[in-house]
Order: sequence, then C-alpha cells, then structure tokens
Amino acid sequence: MKHAFLVMAVLVGLLSVSCGGPEPAPTSPAPTPLRPKPLPAPDFQLINQFGQVTSLAQLKGKVVVLTFLYTHCADLCPLYENKIGQAVTELGSPAGDEVVLVAVTVDPERETVEAVREHTSKLPFDMLYLTGEPEQVKDVWDSYDIYVEKEEGGPVIKHGHPEHEGYGVIHSMKAVLIDREGFIRAELFGRDWEPEELAEKIKLLLAEK
Repeated sequence: MKHAFLVMAVLVGLLSVSCGGPEPAPTSPAPTPLRPKPLPAPDFQLINQFGQVTSLAQLKGKVVVLTFLYTHCADLCPLYENKIGQAVTELGSPAGDEVVLVAVTVDPERETVEAVREHTSKLPFDMLYLTGEPEQVKDVWDSYDIYVEKEEGGPVIKHGHPEHEGYGVIHSMKAVLIDREGFIRAELFGRDWEPEELAEKIKLLLAEK
C-alpha cells in the first residue's frame, strides 16, 4: 500500500494542470550531472510553424532542448517556455547559435501551422514549434513518456481573456536535453528548476568534442 501511494505521488507530481487551475507543487529532483550517451533520442517528423517538415534527425550537430506545450495555456506553459528561452539567451552568441529550442504541441487539434506561427512570432527568442496530425503527435508523446489528457470544459484563458474553446489540456511538464549526436543527456521535470541550471547543462554539452 505504501509503495502504491509513492508511485501515485510521483505520477501526479510530473503533471501540469490545465491552464487557469491551481499550480502543482514543485516536483523536480535535485540537479543531476549529464547522463552518459547510451540513450538515443527517439526520432520523429512533424510540421513546423513555417509549414516545413522537420525531423529530429535534421537537427543533429546542434544541442536540442525539447519540450511539450500548447499555446492556449495561460500560465504554466508560458512560464516553461520563458525559462527555456532565458537559459539559451543567457548563453549569448556564438554558443546560443549552436542550440535549437523545439516545442511539440500537446493540442494538435487546435494548433494549426498558422496558430503556432502567430504564437512564435511574438516570442523574444527563436523556437521551432511543431504540430501535425493527432496520431503523429501522439506517437511523439508516447516516445518521450508525455502524459496528455483533455479537460473538457476546463478553464481556457489566453492573454488574460477567457476563450470558449471547450477544453483545457493536462500534460506532463518536461524539458529534454539532447546532445549534438542525438542522445538524451538530461531531463528537467515540473517547474521547480531555474534557467541557470539548464544553461549550465547546455554549456557542458557545447564543450564536448
């Protein structure tokens, strides 16, 4: 019974609530060093905000920060997005030019190419925002252990104004750090981490030959 309780606590801690709901308790583990290289990042192919087919394999040679978001989120997704962007901005050039930020939608039904292009055009940093057919996107979630669930009738607020889209999205909050050779080297869970932690991990990968 005690074991089941601990497992449930961990699963709940890794999930984001839908936008507009109460924030989850901090759940990130203590900072850990980069893992060795035996875990390849699962490849995938989706469509970016410019209507171009984009695969993870195309990004080899760059350090990739991969996360999972949706644009109708009012609070937690923008917070996550900004933390990641701040980490890379702090690196400056030329280091920042060797890093690619990639977001995969957790809301493919609403997030068309046009919708994600509008969203990314307002960001103060560059990010590839990927969408696609729901079945294709779900395959990516499964590959990276991302939990996604619609919250029918849930609160949907954007830019401080309610939208009547019918649902929010509950999903895992995770940033996956992938090295130049395509190996997963670190993962940051939840929201209880600082941009400096991610920036330091990126620096370590950029220093690798």
